Amino acid sequence: MLEELQRRNFAANTIQSYLRVVEEFSHYFGKPPDRLGRAHLREYQAYLLHERRLQPSSVRYDVAALRFFFV
Repeated sequence: MLEELQRRNFAANTIQSYLRVVEEFSHYFGKPPDRLGRAHLREYQAYLLHERRLQPSSVRYDVAALRFFFV
């Protein structure tokens, strides 16, 4: 993922943030991110909105980072 972000010339802060999001997603489920799927993403999104009470714009950013990882 890091190489692809760099290849696409993402800003250093964006790269750092995207990697953090994937790490937190993986940590939440206690599994490597490549072993997680759509159902996990939906559950994590609900967790961010309802339990962590993040703003929808923050959750959209996290989902964008995870979408980048999975695509």
